[in-house]
Parts: sequence; C-alpha cells; structure tokens
Amino acid sequence: MSSLRGRLLAILSATILIAWLATALFSYVDARRSVAELLDEGLRDQVAESVASHLLHPVIIAIPVLGVLIWLSVSWGLTPLRLLAAEVGRRDPGSLEPLAAKGVPDEARPLVDALNGLFARVDSSIEKERRFTADAAHELRTPLAAIKTHAQVALAAAGEDERRRSLAKVIDGTDRAARLVEQMLTLARLEPGHAAFAFAPQSLAALAAQGVSEAAPMAARKGIELGMTGPAEGCMVGGDAGLLGILLRNLIDNAVRYTPPGGTVDVAVRREGDAVTLTVADDGPGIPEADRARALDRFYRALGTGESGSGLGLSIVARIAELHGGTLTLEAGPGGRGLAVSVALRAV
Repeated sequence: MSSLRGRLLAILSATILIAWLATALFSYVDARRSVAELLDEGLRDQVAESVASHLLHPVIIAIPVLGVLIWLSVSWGLTPLRLLAAEVGRRDPGSLEPLAAKGVPDEARPLVDALNGLFARVDSSIEKERRFTADAAHELRTPLAAIKTHAQVALAAAGEDERRRSLAKVIDGTDRAARLVEQMLTLARLEPGHAAFAFAPQSLAALAAQGVSEAAPMAARKGIELGMTGPAEGCMVGGDAGLLGILLRNLIDNAVRYTPPGGTVDVAVRREGDAVTLTVADDGPGIPEADRARALDRFYRALGTGESGSGLGLSIVARIAELHGGTLTLEAGPGGRGLAVSVALRAV
C-alpha cells in the first residue's frame, strides 16, 4: 500500500484486534471460574476479588504490545520518507534531475512534486546564467581586442596625427566596453531576488523630460531633432524612479544611436484611461516585423545599422516594464518608417 495513512491504519487495526482477543480470552477464563465458584455462596467475595484482579491482566499485556506495534508501524510507515531523504542527501550539487515518484506515499507526493518543480526552476535559471555569461564573454572579447589593436597601432605610429586617431579609437572602444559592462550589471540587478526596489508614485512626464534633456547633447552632435510631446508634469505611475530612468535612457539612447544624422526622435507621454503610455519613435532604419520578437533577446542587434551597440537596451527595457506590470510593444514609426517603442504602465 503506497499510502502512509493506509499502512498505519492496517497495523493499528491489527493491534486493536490483538488487544480485543486478549481481553476476550481473559474474560472467558474468568467467567468459567466465576460460574464454578458461584455455586458455593461462601466464595462470592473471593470470586469478586479474583475477577477484579484478572481484569488488569489484559491491560498489562496489551499496553506493551500496543507500544511495540505502534513503534513498528510508524517506523515502517516512515521508511519511504527516510529513503527519499537519503536520495536527496546523496545528490551532487549540480544534479537537478527529478526525483522518482515510484513508491512514494500519497501524503509525500506533493513534497516530491514541489521539489521537482524547484529543481526545474533552478536548472532553468542556471542555464540562463550560463548562456548570459557565454554571450557576455563573446561580446566583451570584441571591444577588448579592438582596444588592444588600436593601442598597438598608437605605439607604432610614426606621426602625431596617426597616434591621435588610434588613441581616439582606443577611447571609443573603452566607452563601448564600459557601456556593455554597465548594462550587464543592470540586467544582473534586475534578476528576481537580487535587489529590492522602492515603488512609489512617480511622474512619468517629468522623468521623460529629464531623459530628453540628458540625451540632447548626443542628439545635437548627430544633428537629430529630439523633442517631447505631452505634459511636463503629471501622468503618475507607480514605480521605482531609478528603474524608470534607466528605461527612458535606454529607449532614447537607442533611438538617437540608430537614427541617421538629420533624423527625428519624438518622445510622447499620454494618459489613456487607467494607463499611462510612453512612446519613443524615430525615423531610422527600424526593425523588420519578423525580427521584432527577437529584438527583445539579449545581445540581439539588427544588421545593416552601422552601430556598435551591445544589444542589451531593449532587453533591459522589457525587464523593467515586466517588473512594473507594464506592457511593451514594438511598431513601425511615423509614416511606416523607423521604430516606435511603447510602454504602457498602470496610472495611479
């Protein structure tokens, strides 16, 4: 019987049956002796005393027998749990295979299912970290190799102009590597359980205006018209100011980076019913509709843009939107050109 309750009931039933048989046997013997002795009225008192003393015999015998049988029943019933504990204890730290459910009592099956679910989640998390580490190592290798190459060129340069050009490329490569490391740390910080965030009412319009002002110098260098439509204040949402600032910086930075010189980047904040929607639209090369789902993957970069981004910006935006219970959509920009990224958050 696989049920622990069934095993205990079976053995307790047998114990009760044994106790009943012992009581019945002593009662039968006492009854025969009492009938024989009652024929002599002078022995009634002795018979009463004998019956009273013999009533204790089954109790004296049954209690130790019951104790032994209960101990045996509990030990036998808990054997599958001890075997399960031993199996878990023998496992290597990296062994995440599901536990076998065969022979497990019905009462312990929810525990086994919960452990198997935990093993599956841990295995999935480790696999994600393994892929992330491999991708990050590959992505870091490129800027570091470029930095080394340009530094070697600068050392071997014969003229000052050539040396300056090489050193400028060293600085560009260092900036790219630093940005990649910063975004990788941001993604690690956004993983579940890694940090606690302070959620409070925030003005999404004010945060967007701040993000536009921070990106204005880079947009001006490229001759890009960067503007914002919507209120300067209000459009309150519940969230963490730091995370929402990161979300805005990544969206605006991506739009400015991938928009060609002379293009336009527009940031819009509007209230729509119970939601506040932030949209960053550009008239750059955009992302083909078939590739928009992949654009949220880590280290994905669209081909033919001529930019050397890390491919983590939209992944960070998607993760922050998820943490805030929002939705992220990618669509074509104004007039079917470029890309429009919208994040809808619940208004407060």
